[in-house]
Formats: sequence, C-alpha cells, structure tokens
Amino acid sequence: MFEADDKILVYPVDRESLQIIKSTANYPSIRLCRLVSPESWGHCGDSYMCADGMVEISHRYEDGLSDCSTVWIVDSWNELDFNQFIKPAIKLAFEKGKRVVCSRKISKAEKALLSDINVTYIGYSSFIKTIKRGDRVQEIRTPLVLVMSNTEFCNQFFVETAICAELRNRGYESILISSLREGIAFEQYTIPSSMFRSEYSENEKVIAMNQYIRHAEVTHKPYYHRWSAWYGYAVSPQTFR
Repeated sequence: MFEADDKILVYPVDRESLQIIKSTANYPSIRLCRLVSPESWGHCGDSYMCADGMVEISHRYEDGLSDCSTVWIVDSWNELDFNQFIKPAIKLAFEKGKRVVCSRKISKAEKALLSDINVTYIGYSSFIKTIKRGDRVQEIRTPLVLVMSNTEFCNQFFVETAICAELRNRGYESILISSLREGIAFEQYTIPSSMFRSEYSENEKVIAMNQYIRHAEVTHKPYYHRWSAWYGYAVSPQTFR
C-alpha cells in the first residue's frame, strides 16, 4: 500500500483517526510526516509518536504538502463537507504531484466527481464465498486471539496492531484480520464487507467468516491469528474450531 520512502500527510485528523496514527509507531514502513486537522476541531498543537518521531498536528494543509509525497485522506468523527473540503484537498494534492490514498467513506457519486484524479481507495475485503446448504464450519488449527471493543474510541485498532507487531517481533508468523478498512494499509486483512450486509443471515456470516479465516490460514500458515470484532459484533473463537 505504502512504499518505504513515502512521506505521508494525514488529513483530516480527529479522534476517529488518532488510533490509526498511534498504530504507525509499530510499523516503520508507514512514515507519517504531517498531521493536518481543521483548526476549529481543537487538535492543532497536539503531538503524537509516529515511526520517525513526534509529529505535531497543524491546520496548514497546503504548507504540509511541500514536505510529503503521499496524502492519506481518512475518516473523521466530525463532519466535513465533501465539496467544500475533501474534494479540494484531493485536487490540490494531485495538482502538486502527490499520490492520494483514501480510506474515508465516500459515496459513488462523490467518487465520480474525482474520476479525473488518480486516487487509491482502501476498502474492506471483497472476499465472497458462496454458502451452500449443508456447509459446515471448518477446523482452524491456528491459535486465534479475539480483540473486542464494547464502545467507541477505546483504541481497539491500536491494541490489535500492537499485539500483531509484538508477536512478529518475538518471531511468530502472525496475521491480523482487522476491524477497520485501514488494516490494508498495514498489510493486513480486513473483515469482509459481507459481514456488514443485511442480505446474509447470521448463520451464513459465521460460516463465511470461518471460511475466510481458513483461507488466510492455508495461504499464510501463520502461528497466530488475531481477529477483531467492531462494536461488539463477534463470534466466539470456539465457533471456528
């Protein structure tokens, strides 16, 4: 997703993206050089440890472009009008020759307005497995670590990426199935988008998730799996054994 020599500006920063920013401290390949937030959101002047050291949040987006090679457009808890802020920010970055990566939720209509700009979009995994009558869960032989949150803003993503980084530092081959689409930027899996779709029954979601984990296990042969549940949506790891 990101190259080793990328210098990344993150916009617009607020408490929604802080756990992602904090997580990069464990991933040296994700080098954040600028953090930009609207001045009225109250985050400017705060500093956070990133892979290359402390980075202070500023409201000066255009000035920050001079120091970066890539702009990462992220989700925010605070609302920000697409046409007034997001689209102009992406357009300006593109005009200045910056690569643009977007993990922010934007509509198809909004994407159409950016059709003349080369934007790399980050989304949930599109893994789809057709569930047939009689399908059963498959045995998962890899140990699973289930990370759950029961409320917002409890730094779940930071916890799950920190566990993954620590296990790898100890020499264990590990993969993460992340609760957030940004997990892809950390070279991890994400929960499949089918888990959020109403046309699948809860039974089908359990079987599909089991097959997804089994697919990852066969592909990577890890020592540990970590699977994250978002806002309490979870199935006990015993279900997958």
